[in-house]
Amino acid sequence: MDKPSLKASDSFWIRAKKRFNRKPVRNCLKTLFALVLLIMAVHIGWIANYILFNRENMPDINILLKLELSVVGTIYDENGKTIANLSNEFRWMVRPEEIPPIVEQAFLSAEDKSFYYHNGISWRDIGRAVWINGGHIFDRLLSDRSIDLTPTQGASTLDQQLVRLVYLKDKTSAEDSEQLLYDNYFTRLALIIPILSDIPDINKGWRKIEEARLALWVNEEFTKPDNFGSRQRAKEEILARYLSLANFRYAYGVKAAARFYFDKDLSNFDFNDTDKAAFLAGVIKNPTLYAPRINQEADDTSVIGLRQINRRNAVLDLMVKNRYLSREDAVKFKEKKIPIPTRDMRNTTDAPTVVGETLQEIRRNNLGVGHLFNGDVMIHTTVDLDIQKIAQEACENGLDQYEKRRPEHRAQTQCSAIVLRNGDAAILAEVGGRKFYQGREYRYSDLNRVNRMRQIGSSFKPFVYLTAFMNGWEPDSKIVDSPFPISMGYGRGYHWINNYDRKFLGEITLCEALYRSRNVPTVRLTMALGNGSFEESGMKKVIDTARMLGVKSPFHSDTDHLGRTVYYPTSALGASEMTLLELTNAYREIASGISVEPFIVQRVIGRNGEDVFEKPYTGKPSAIDPGALAMVRHCLRKVVTQPGGTAYSLTASNFSVPVMGKTGTTDDFRNALFIGSTYGLNGITVGTEINFDDNAELGDSETGARTALPIFKEIMGEIYELNLALSPPEFPK
Repeated sequence: MDKPSLKASDSFWIRAKKRFNRKPVRNCLKTLFALVLLIMAVHIGWIANYILFNRENMPDINILLKLELSVVGTIYDENGKTIANLSNEFRWMVRPEEIPPIVEQAFLSAEDKSFYYHNGISWRDIGRAVWINGGHIFDRLLSDRSIDLTPTQGASTLDQQLVRLVYLKDKTSAEDSEQLLYDNYFTRLALIIPILSDIPDINKGWRKIEEARLALWVNEEFTKPDNFGSRQRAKEEILARYLSLANFRYAYGVKAAARFYFDKDLSNFDFNDTDKAAFLAGVIKNPTLYAPRINQEADDTSVIGLRQINRRNAVLDLMVKNRYLSREDAVKFKEKKIPIPTRDMRNTTDAPTVVGETLQEIRRNNLGVGHLFNGDVMIHTTVDLDIQKIAQEACENGLDQYEKRRPEHRAQTQCSAIVLRNGDAAILAEVGGRKFYQGREYRYSDLNRVNRMRQIGSSFKPFVYLTAFMNGWEPDSKIVDSPFPISMGYGRGYHWINNYDRKFLGEITLCEALYRSRNVPTVRLTMALGNGSFEESGMKKVIDTARMLGVKSPFHSDTDHLGRTVYYPTSALGASEMTLLELTNAYREIASGISVEPFIVQRVIGRNGEDVFEKPYTGKPSAIDPGALAMVRHCLRKVVTQPGGTAYSLTASNFSVPVMGKTGTTDDFRNALFIGSTYGLNGITVGTEINFDDNAELGDSETGARTALPIFKEIMGEIYELNLALSPPEFPK
């Protein structure tokens, strides 16, 4: 019978078998295999000894024991409410007692279920990882004859992840992106050989060995009597430090992440927040993949959206497996939506004017803005957030009323407002501009128009009349309201002064001239305070009064033919510029009789609770005669209460808060103001202003009474209606 023919491949295996059966070859292979096993055993023993017993060249344990990170610095209002959280990294440290059980259970289920039972490394997890990853390598070797050392199962404990973040962070990059030093079979095999310890730390295999050694060492150090003593307390501290360092994409640390994604304090999480805890625990595996983007579609069914939901649900399943959660409850929590952050709350605020003013004051006091952004200090301001919201809303409402009359100017006009406490000039609210829209989000303009120089119009007139009262005039003194020309300086001719209504009342009292805001009597009075000439018009005396009331802005001046500095009498009508803040503070001093600079920073507290700065009270009695102050207050009160007063519409509308104040309107209606106060040390002063950034005209008849007064009315009225200030006393008769 013919023998069956052999295929070429069969012939190869037969020849190979014959060669292997030769005794010298077989013995050589056995010897080589035994040598490989011996080398591996020696290496494994060396690695075990290195991890378990080698404590040479260890880093400083105090770095972890006294962990100090760049955290969030907070600006608070006077009642302890948060105005803004500022940081280089949006992070809060969390203490063990602040971690609710449900949060701890979610993270342990997702990352390290045996955390409290091992001493830094989990031998069970290592064995499981070796078995699973070894099977993966063997499968790839059989399927496509390639060696793939990419792990499919991890074994890192939370302790190992912590030491990686603290001690090895600068030496490694993200695990998924690490490459071996040389991509060949020899260097892949060399990963297990400790003698290659001098290879740069991009060697992931060597780093894993170092992680294990450091994790054991940290557990040993934390349980020492001089540190935390008990194993339980040491583990709690390790967990808290890890959860303070973990990256959640937009926030660092679980406490900041809870605030960012859910606007909720971590310590308030309970069983009803299990889905939230599972979400946070799922994110840290890969924040880029598992954390939703800002303004991501809430019903996102894309690969990205499903991946985030599936990761959260996987953590819930792990909580069921670890008996922290029933399967029925897990099903219920899986039905809840993933949180979608609608705004980036890092270094943002609804009151940027307040934040900007606070930062400026910190710089002026040499307290260091960097300390705030590192979380080294907390700032307590004088601002009342409730009053701040009232002022911001009042500005929006006032602008809305104006733009209904002038729709062609919609979204172009600007409002600024300031609220001061009379007794100490503390800033209770400050609005530097309107809010503007970006899609569905908004924030307030961070340009602080409260500190911008603008002409103030008739709101300057009280300085003139106060100067007259300081120089012997009285509210009932007479002044003539009739047209007259004044010299505008050597060789410049004359200018006829007119009133807003183009009418003249003849002889009237000084008080009536002020509350009716008559231009002609005001300029006459300014001239009378001097010798009646352009060179000596009395404006210098008025400026001195303004300086006594804290005004620092320059006044328009000129040089005459003899080289002397002279001031235009028309400056009495508010032609010069000043800021809304200094003007409002001057009215505050008139109302209270106390001279003091406005301020916003009340107290600065260090990270450990120590006092870094506390604002001393610097108020002192006004340098202006109290009798003169009383007379000008009397006349400014009539601006509101007397028919014909420019703000009489307040009384006519049954406004019940007793206030004094003055309107202001500049030429061509480019700026509209109202400044007003309640009486005494416990009162408040409110300044409001509407204009365009480019100094365009607001339009005919857009006076301070029509445009700015409604904003003042809303602010002042709501403050007292909501009892945010002490009940205002009546002005003395």
